Amino acid sequence: MIDQVAGSVPCPEVKIPALRYYGYASVVGVKRTFSLRTHKHRKFFVWKFIKLLESGIVRRDSLRVTAAGKTDGVGAQALAKFSAMCLAEAYGIGYAHTPFVTLAHAELPMDQWIESWETLLGMGEVYSVPSDEHFPTVDVERYVSDPSIWNKRATVSTRHYHGFCELAPEFGEAVSQKLQANFHGSQRAIGKCDVLDVCVHVRRGDVSPGDSETRHRYTANSKIISVIRDILDAAALCRLNVRIKLFSNGEPSEFTDFACLPEVELHLGDSALETFNALADAHVLVTARSDFSHLAANFCRGVVICDPSYRTPLSHWLHIDPARSRVCQDALAQKLQNHFLNGCTDFT
Repeated sequence: MIDQVAGSVPCPEVKIPALRYYGYASVVGVKRTFSLRTHKHRKFFVWKFIKLLESGIVRRDSLRVTAAGKTDGVGAQALAKFSAMCLAEAYGIGYAHTPFVTLAHAELPMDQWIESWETLLGMGEVYSVPSDEHFPTVDVERYVSDPSIWNKRATVSTRHYHGFCELAPEFGEAVSQKLQANFHGSQRAIGKCDVLDVCVHVRRGDVSPGDSETRHRYTANSKIISVIRDILDAAALCRLNVRIKLFSNGEPSEFTDFACLPEVELHLGDSALETFNALADAHVLVTARSDFSHLAANFCRGVVICDPSYRTPLSHWLHIDPARSRVCQDALAQKLQNHFLNGCTDFT
């Protein structure tokens, strides 16, 4: 468990966009005037909570945060909890872990599925304060709207704090490192290797280029092949042998394009737990536009190559150029040289 001295950490300088903030405030005010629901304006309430934390009006040592209420897949729910950890890290307040209640896409009976992911991710073990009835749970909207409870103990809850992470992504670095340390345990840190293990996650099954609601999360095979070729070229510059595993839940017919790359080994339909472990253990991980692989990237000690248009990336990750579907070979070769030939283990 990580000790946090609540209230002793200096406030970060989080710049909330003024026009957007007051625009949201106006909309919320109008809705409240007409007794309309405001629950969809979570980002505004998170931003208002940030303003309270930085104002000194509320005591940070009387607060904890938690993320709860989501019912989608493990990637989305765990990233929501990750966002709460980032806010707790930034302001030196406690993170209270709310265990999963239900997870979509279960491959085992629900209680076993939940237990498997709670154990694997370790979020409740590594980055959490003990439960305490003296910190009653209060929804973030109620908390920021009710000054009478600002001087009382509370566990502030919302579905996620992504609105904070978008403004201050640097706090994800520290949280990620702590989760990685627990996840990988006593395994030898990544250093010199004979074969470079590259894992590529490709989102299929629930996305389609012909579906207006999901096509923004779809990446064409041609774009993925372009990135893989950049990785092969960078590895060749470093004289590294490469083993590439492509993970997806798509059909074999969707991957015939990859026959042009004999280095690629298809893993279609592996269990989510097996896939997550492989992605998190990769020397080089290429993420999809997927919360599942973005979560795995936060647990991965290797070189992460991501599409920065999907989720807020960590600062040391390499970005795929969305216009050219390319990754900078020079930057990648430098990382490979440092980490897999020279034995450096600092990936940040």
